[in-house]
Amino acid sequence: MHKVIQTPCGKNIIVDKHKFNELSKHSWNLNSTGYARRTSKKKDGYSKQKTILMHRFLLNFPKGEIDHINGNKLDNRLSNLRVVNRSKNLQRQTPKNLYKGIEFDENLKSRRWIARICINNYRISLGCFTTEKEAAKAYDIATLYFYDKYAYTNFNICNYDKLNLKQEILKLISDRMKLKSLNCNVKRKIIKDLKFVENFRK
Repeated sequence: MHKVIQTPCGKNIIVDKHKFNELSKHSWNLNSTGYARRTSKKKDGYSKQKTILMHRFLLNFPKGEIDHINGNKLDNRLSNLRVVNRSKNLQRQTPKNLYKGIEFDENLKSRRWIARICINNYRISLGCFTTEKEAAKAYDIATLYFYDKYAYTNFNICNYDKLNLKQEILKLISDRMKLKSLNCNVKRKIIKDLKFVENFRK
């Protein structure tokens, strides 16, 4: 069961019924990024007010990354909140392009759409593709393998064979070796990427 707390600007914040009385004692607004917030005086009573974010208050987690599972920043039911690392939380960010995880390189003569993914600050190039959809699908395969239930895909996950994700990523990376005019540094990076995938543990 849930209840709703309405902000002065008319936005509805969803909370658990058993947390409603505690939360409704305060006036909640939205910050510039769309999260529910309130202010509170610091303990000495004189210092500048501090901001308290509702989702952090509920989990008693003042620092670090918290994910709203369904993507709704105003759904602060406990079942919709989970603590994650920054890499997993970045999966939720809105892509700059039509699809997530791809870039367009106008300097390339063909296959101008590039797919990349970052795992714990390690970046892997998944190859260059003729269309943005091909690149987006390559990204989906990688994010499903590395991030599993935290994955934020471009297309429906039913389109992918989750049992063969590792083999498909290895093939994507290996295919880069077939490109002409690869210098030694690029080849070494491809080999390093292949080893990273082989040794990755969820």
